[in-house]
Amino acid sequence: MAEARKNAPLMAAAMELSYCCAARQGDVWGLRRDQLRETGIFIRQGKR
Repeated sequence: MAEARKNAPLMAAAMELSYCCAARQGDVWGLRRDQLRETGIFIRQGKR
């Protein structure tokens, strides 16, 4: 993971966010600025 952070920091951050939040790839890549809040990141899961 350390090498990924160095060579592809955006991909590493997306992977870590997906893992920590149990979010799907599309949910993470589809994040919008209005989903970033003072209280945290609001992730609306696409597949139910």
